[in-house]
Amino acid sequence: MLNFSELLDHLWSLWMGLFTWAPFGETYLAVLALVSVVAGLGYTVAHIMGTADP
Repeated sequence: MLNFSELLDHLWSLWMGLFTWAPFGETYLAVLALVSVVAGLGYTVAHIMGTADP
C-alpha cells in the first residue's frame, strides 16, 4: 500500500503533466481533472477514516 505522501506526489505529477499537456484552449479539461482528483482524494480520505458509506 502506498503511503500518503507518495500518493500525493503521484497525483501532483499527474496533474502537472495533464496541465502542461493540455492545449491552452482546453483549460476546462484541466479543471475537470482537478475536480475529479479532489473528489477522489476526499472520498479516499473519508473511506480511510471510516466515515464514508461502505
